[in-house]
Amino acid sequence: MSFRSVIPLSLVFAARIAPVLPSATSVLGESVERVRTMDARVGDPADASAEQSQGISQVNDGASEMDKITHANAASAEESASAAPELKQHPHELDPFLATLGRMDGPRGAAASAGTRAPGAGPEARAESVPGRGRSSGPPFARAPKAGVEPAEMFS
Repeated sequence: MSFRSVIPLSLVFAARIAPVLPSATSVLGESVERVRTMDARVGDPADASAEQSQGISQVNDGASEMDKITHANAASAEESASAAPELKQHPHELDPFLATLGRMDGPRGAAASAGTRAPGAGPEARAESVPGRGRSSGPPFARAPKAGVEPAEMFS
């Protein structure tokens, strides 16, 4: 086939296709619009999924942080529990020193180290020995507490 014989055939085909072209263009335009709408609809769940994934990641980070804090608290509690017997022993280690100080302080100190008070050895005696600081005058902190009185009851 020669080039000259193709031209009349092309004109015949063009004449047949020409009436269909506007509707084909319209169909293609609608198809493009539908593809864009579908793309947006598919993109919305993808965006929501990304946001959800980010939220789950934040929750996991928070849970991991709480886990670290829980482990730190458990370690602190274990350390405190292991130190308790040693701390409980410390007051008993001070008994010999207190007894020595009590002997150095004379009868008042000896009675205090024995767990009793010598007459005139308590804080009330010291408060009463200061002029103007007897039991009935002065601020509450200058008066000695009564035996068996809780600290919270001292100032009420």
